Amino acid sequence: MSVIIIHHRKKCIACHYCVDVAPDLFYMDEQDGKASLINSTEKKGIFTVKILSQFADTAQQAQAVCPMKIIDVRLLTRKFTNFSDD
Repeated sequence: MSVIIIHHRKKCIACHYCVDVAPDLFYMDEQDGKASLINSTEKKGIFTVKILSQFADTAQQAQAVCPMKIIDVRLLTRKFTNFSDD
């Protein structure tokens, strides 16, 4: 299982809460003071990163403390199809 974090950075109010609970996932950008998602890719102002499931709890804590509710954590599960020779 893996985890996707989605961060709507544009709406960040720079409260620092996500960095406090998840410093391995977020940092405060020195240029504009907003939180940034480490190793993320940006598309149309939305930043995403795929992380290992061992960081899921930490990501969910960051999601919970964000007063703007701009952090979304999604658990991904793989679906396998069983093919038989019948």
